Amino acid sequence: MFRKNSWRLYFFLIFFSCLVLALLFMSGKNQITKEKVFACKLPVLFIETDGEKKINSKENYIDADFFIYENLKSYEEDTAEKIRGKIRGRGNTTWTFRKKPYLAKLNSDTEILGMSSSKKWVIRPFMTDKSKVRDAYATYISSKIFNSGIWTPSFKFVNLYLNNNFSGLYCIYEKIEQGENRINLPENSFIFVVNSRMNKEWNFRSEKGVPFSLVDNNVPEENFLAEKEILQSIENKIYHEDNSLIFETLDKDTFVDWYLINEFSKNRDSNFLASCFMYFNSEKNMLFMGPVWDFDIAFGGSHMDKNYLPEDSWINKFHWYKELWRNQEFKTAVKDRWNEKKFLLKNSFTYINNLAEILAPSAELDDLVWRTIGRKQWPHTPGYKTRKTYSAEVEYVLDWCEQRWQWMDSYINSIGEDR
Repeated sequence: MFRKNSWRLYFFLIFFSCLVLALLFMSGKNQITKEKVFACKLPVLFIETDGEKKINSKENYIDADFFIYENLKSYEEDTAEKIRGKIRGRGNTTWTFRKKPYLAKLNSDTEILGMSSSKKWVIRPFMTDKSKVRDAYATYISSKIFNSGIWTPSFKFVNLYLNNNFSGLYCIYEKIEQGENRINLPENSFIFVVNSRMNKEWNFRSEKGVPFSLVDNNVPEENFLAEKEILQSIENKIYHEDNSLIFETLDKDTFVDWYLINEFSKNRDSNFLASCFMYFNSEKNMLFMGPVWDFDIAFGGSHMDKNYLPEDSWINKFHWYKELWRNQEFKTAVKDRWNEKKFLLKNSFTYINNLAEILAPSAELDDLVWRTIGRKQWPHTPGYKTRKTYSAEVEYVLDWCEQRWQWMDSYINSIGEDR
């Protein structure tokens, strides 16, 4: 009898908890009117799938219309141009979250919010980043500070309605791909990405265990095999006992800048786990590192591997960068570049504050929908329970960056001949 009653009580508690959560979720969404959304002063993206079909697949596109409104008046007067295209899900871990990422494929090259025209656009939710500033900040320092000539994707924040349901704060990003308005490469060039899932059309694991995927799926097998051999030959030179001549093949400036951005942010994925892009320029016969991508759990944003700690090196413990750290020319270049740019980097913390002020109204509406601030989610960082507001999450990022900068300055300037 006791066990039966306990089971019923347990079932009732689960049901009651789910009911309370559902009521909270609905009450939050019911507070959000279009007037409040437009009052945030961000562009508003409306996506209407044909037949209001749900986006349940990362493989299959659904036909859709896209509308972008700059303000409430333009919405009420319905002045937005209808952009016809398709949409599907995207991402790996992020696709499993409640707030989904998407890939839009428009019917024709289209300029979006002042960004260069293209067909494909990535629509990112940043659910894991309660501050919403991490990825934008990494992109900013890549384009403005550690900007060794490599193309960096542009982005624009928007509030999103999907089939007339408010879905929160999103960011539209230019997709990393070859093209005149993206990475403009000569013929027989290619882009690879370190991708531990190896779930694209063309994948291979290097002799030293690095999982690579070719970014362009539309190539014949013989092209892929030739490109694979080029990348493998470069890795062999990196791992050679004497790798002093490696920068005849690697573009040193982009490898240094990519290292500094990812080391400063302590980006967990950049240990050659995922989202590490590199491209080979056939005319220059050189491999370039970048562009940067995916920093939503960087800057102290992850409990995994104690990456929330602002101390200790990260990138140069793994794979290619561990081998490059044996190269004195590389270490000297890292030290010189850091000291050239470090005060610009420190001054750039104001970018985080300025961006957060712009995003705050939208971030607060976003939290009414998704209820993440002050709550545990994957991944989490120490103290999340005490950070009950959006501004507290932004302050956490700022404090972390300040501590990380101090540690980096000490660490890099201790590099010597015997280090």
